[in-house]
Amino acid sequence: MHPSRIALVFIVLLSFSTVSAFTVTNEYPLSWDVWYHLRISRQFSEGHITWDSGSFGPQGRAHTYPPVFHLFTALVYRGTGLPLETLARVMPPFLAALTIVTVYLLARTLFSEKIALSSCLLAAVCPLFLDRAVSYTPELLAFTLFNLGLYAFYKEKWIFSGLIGGLLILTHGLSGAAFLAVIFMYTPLALAILKKNHLKHFIATVLIITFIAAPWVLLQPPAFFPKGFAYPLELYPEKLGVITLLLAFLGATFLARKKETVFILSGVGSLFLLSQAAFSLPYRFVEFLLFPVAILAGVFLSRISRYRLVIPLFLLAFAQSYWVIEPYHPVVTDEQAQSYTWLSSSSISGSTVICEWRTAPVIAYFSHTPPVKGAYQFGAPDLVKRTADTTAFYTDYDISILQLYNTSFILYGTEEHVLYSEPPFNRVYAAGETAFYHQ
Repeated sequence: MHPSRIALVFIVLLSFSTVSAFTVTNEYPLSWDVWYHLRISRQFSEGHITWDSGSFGPQGRAHTYPPVFHLFTALVYRGTGLPLETLARVMPPFLAALTIVTVYLLARTLFSEKIALSSCLLAAVCPLFLDRAVSYTPELLAFTLFNLGLYAFYKEKWIFSGLIGGLLILTHGLSGAAFLAVIFMYTPLALAILKKNHLKHFIATVLIITFIAAPWVLLQPPAFFPKGFAYPLELYPEKLGVITLLLAFLGATFLARKKETVFILSGVGSLFLLSQAAFSLPYRFVEFLLFPVAILAGVFLSRISRYRLVIPLFLLAFAQSYWVIEPYHPVVTDEQAQSYTWLSSSSISGSTVICEWRTAPVIAYFSHTPPVKGAYQFGAPDLVKRTADTTAFYTDYDISILQLYNTSFILYGTEEHVLYSEPPFNRVYAAGETAFYHQ
């Protein structure tokens, strides 16, 4: 096998094993929102793909989250027979490794084999990449689609880039916006700097994306967008890695006035601007900024002739990432899972449970009882009202709010302990810091 292929295999295995160390070894998946996606995937596997009966009880709501990730998970779930909780622990290493392969493909197409390998190595240990890679969420699948879409657009494979772009929007909306931003900036810059006109190809790509994504967007438009803000500049070294960011600045000094330079700088420029002035959740664009930054860093790293200098740089980059993700742990314990399972057998059909929002996805998954505030807030048609009602209830314990949402049980768990006083009702179940009350 060619030495470069051996190096790529090593880097992919490094990524796979690093992510595995944080996901497979835990009894439950990391992060809180993974439980929302697992519950929706379970509904998809049962054929319920238009209506979400598990959120915002008692009436539920139409699905507003893009469907591809849930369809993908449902298919793997039905095909393997693995429990969803297990699936969410074993899939991240594979998706992370696949992302590294797509980084290699994009960087090699833009520059060279050596730069591609250097870029992969730095991307694999980027703090923000590992932060997202250890959690089984749509962004992790979107990483692969994002890099494939950019590769296809750069190679002037317009149909393929449009197809990937459409799937990207149907996986995670803001990820699709990141892809569109890059090719939107690249098209006029290529014309102005390189005298190359890609406008008709850009329009063709956008039309294909629109054709693929429009049916879902028109059928189930999101009802709510979290507000954007300027991402603090001091967080970029923390999220992208001090070493990687420094090497990226140095790598930019070696760029020539060529097509690949305009393309990679279009990625950096558009995603940085979006992270500073995004209409919604600017840190999502920083997650995709890590790829062009890693490639720029790879440009400089590939010019270091003494490999003994590469090793300490890599170790320093990896040390920062490990320091960031080492404290991560599942948001649910065995004790809590058993408590939520108890609720499943005790709650009245058609009733709801009231709790705070970070607990909601987990309790909805295990108990099959929809929470008042919602198992995933964003996209709720009456988000503001439900949030206000939940806070008002835990503050004053007004039972009319329970009647409004047909609530049978009140959770007083870890999050509620921090925010509110104990409910003045009958405690019907208790285990550690998890307790249920009934009015």
